[in-house]
Amino acid sequence: VREKADPDRKFTDLLPLIAKIVNGQD
Repeated sequence: VREKADPDRKFTDLLPLIAKIVNGQD
């Protein structure tokens, strides 16, 4: 179940980045 955790981990790391962009573009 490592392949499933790989993309999941990348998405979790991207979540804060997207939130930062959305917050900065407010």
